[in-house]
Amino acid sequence: MEGWIAAAAFVTAVVVAWLGFRYSIRQDERRWTRERRAELYIDLLVAESAEHDWVLHRATEQEAGVQLDRAGTDDRMSSAERRRLGARAAAFASAEVLRRWNALQHEGGQVFVPWSAPTLVRVHVSAGLDSLTAQVRHELAVERLPWWQRVRTPGNSKDELGDLLKREAVYRAKVANAQQEAPSDEAAP
Repeated sequence: MEGWIAAAAFVTAVVVAWLGFRYSIRQDERRWTRERRAELYIDLLVAESAEHDWVLHRATEQEAGVQLDRAGTDDRMSSAERRRLGARAAAFASAEVLRRWNALQHEGGQVFVPWSAPTLVRVHVSAGLDSLTAQVRHELAVERLPWWQRVRTPGNSKDELGDLLKREAVYRAKVANAQQEAPSDEAAP
């Protein structure tokens, strides 16, 4: 009888250790994937923020009909880095983040279409970036953090339409300033 008890204790100890090891391995895999996804989402938002600024600048130039001065401020990724980011996104991003990222890429490409309205392109790109930011924040559970740990960002505001209108007003002011500063043909002797 004592032999059976010892065998049962041995089997129980081995099974419990084996199950605990498998559980810890699964936890490590999930943590590793979550960390890679968080890094990817940060890289996506940084890249799209630079693209957003560039598209807004191009749309402003199209609307104003003048070349604005932006020497040395092109922060966009090279094509190789963008492909690498796309591969990482395909591997780690959720389907919803991929959908919103691709939609934002499409909207940003509209700046090259001659019949597109620059104002609409700016609004759609800004809304797309805010939508992508909101989805990333949702997936990374940023909104579930206590209020003292949240970071205030433009996409975190309750009045996103108001933020878009404020951005639009800033870019309209830049266009007006560029038109006033541009030398006119009438002033030439």
